[in-house]
Amino acid sequence: MTGRMDAIRTLLRVEWNPTGADRDADAPDRYDGYALRLFSMLYSAPTEQRIADYLERVQTIDLGLAARPAHNRAVARKLLAMLDEEPPLEMDAPEA
Repeated sequence: MTGRMDAIRTLLRVEWNPTGADRDADAPDRYDGYALRLFSMLYSAPTEQRIADYLERVQTIDLGLAARPAHNRAVARKLLAMLDEEPPLEMDAPEA
């Protein structure tokens, strides 16, 4: 996986983590499907609200958990900050 994808996975597992799953290496792939979608979103001119809405939809509809809008917005801000930290690479997409 790429550095950016690993960073997204870590952010979801450690900071977003709506299920409260173990935050260490015991469940490293728990949110991989969501990480892949967010990776794609980061290359399509996302807004903080769009990312936060996606996280909330996953949390409430897919996982059946209570909404945490402020927390989801904070995680969305951190995801968007990743765009500034590392220049995008043309081949920086995960393999299918």
